[in-house]
Amino acid sequence: MPDGLGFVPLDAFLRQLQPADRTPADPSTERAAESPPPGAEPCPCAGALAAARRFHAALADALDVALEGLLRNVACDVLARELSLAPADIAAIAARALAQYAGESPVRIRVHPEETFLLDGAEIPVVPDCRLRRGDVAIDVECGTIDAGLGARLLCVLERAS
Repeated sequence: MPDGLGFVPLDAFLRQLQPADRTPADPSTERAAESPPPGAEPCPCAGALAAARRFHAALADALDVALEGLLRNVACDVLARELSLAPADIAAIAARALAQYAGESPVRIRVHPEETFLLDGAEIPVVPDCRLRRGDVAIDVECGTIDAGLGARLLCVLERAS
C-alpha cells in the first residue's frame, strides 16, 4: 500500500491495544473486560468485541435451528431428482413395510394411481390414491395406517444418521 500500512490480523491488533503486563482474559472474565472498573481506561475495541461475540452467538443459534430443515430439503431435492431418473421400487417398499408390520393385519395397500400396476401380484387389495406422490406407499391396517411414503422413509434415514 502506498501509505506504508498493510494488513494486520485482528489478534495482533488487539494485542497491541492490551497493556503488556495484562494477560488475555479467560471466558469467565470477558464480561469484566467489556466494562472496565471505575477510573480505568476503557479498551477502545470493547464495544465492537462485545457486539461481535453477540453476533457470533446469534449466528450459531440460527445455524443450529436452520441446519436440520436445510439438510432435509437438500435430501428431498436429491431424492426427487433420483426418482425422476429411476422410479422407486414400489413392490420392494410395500414388501418391506408388510414384513416389518406383519402382525398388524393389513387391509389394503394405497399407492399413486399411476403405480398400482406395479403391485399386480399383491396378496391384499391395491387401491389408487391420488393424494399420494409417486414413490409413496401407505398400508391400511385394522387400527390405522402405516406410512411408508418418501417423507417418512427419509425422516427415518435422517434420524439414524444423527
